[in-house]
Amino acid sequence: MKLIYVIPALIFTIIVVGLLAVNVKKKDTDVTREKTMVAMIMNGSVSDHSWGQSHYEGLQKTAKELNLDVSFHENIPADTNALVEMEKLIASGVKIIVANSFQFGPFIREASARHPEVKFFHASGIETALNVSTFFGRIYQMRYLSGIVAGMQTKTGKVGYVVAFDIPEVVRGINAFTLGVRKANPDANVIVRWTKSWEDDEICAKATRSLLAGDSIDVLAM
Repeated sequence: MKLIYVIPALIFTIIVVGLLAVNVKKKDTDVTREKTMVAMIMNGSVSDHSWGQSHYEGLQKTAKELNLDVSFHENIPADTNALVEMEKLIASGVKIIVANSFQFGPFIREASARHPEVKFFHASGIETALNVSTFFGRIYQMRYLSGIVAGMQTKTGKVGYVVAFDIPEVVRGINAFTLGVRKANPDANVIVRWTKSWEDDEICAKATRSLLAGDSIDVLAM
């Protein structure tokens, strides 16, 4: 199994056990005795070979190890429809909701305030509450290492970087990548293009072509 799938599985197992444990009396240590309904709200697909699939496989592995009834809800837009979807899931008996996109934050905040008995688990989130936890891997470490490689490879001293949204997880990655580039090549510059989309391949391709068309960029990352 690829490491990218192992890490979410481990994270989900630890957090879900913790969330279940808070509702268990000290004399009762079997937190999986009763089946718990868990739902994942996704901004993409379970078969994207990337972000969505890593979450899917991680939670699937966790479901096998714990007594969980897991459902996956794909391609949920980051608007009020997300809140409507959460309300439907809670009404159906879901006790833990996992949301895999930063953009779901405002709707998690609203739903969690309405339903303190439900636990929320937010990927790349920045706000917590008694019933809201956040998680994210240290991807910036890998960005830093890839930046070092890019800095070693560039001959022009100009490196292109295609990114999605101006949010903490992405900015963190840009900063780490740039530090890596300049560790290997102090005079190099990183030129960024924003796509404002996680999944639109054409927008990403357009941004890539734009970078390669000018500025003497000879190394590209995304």
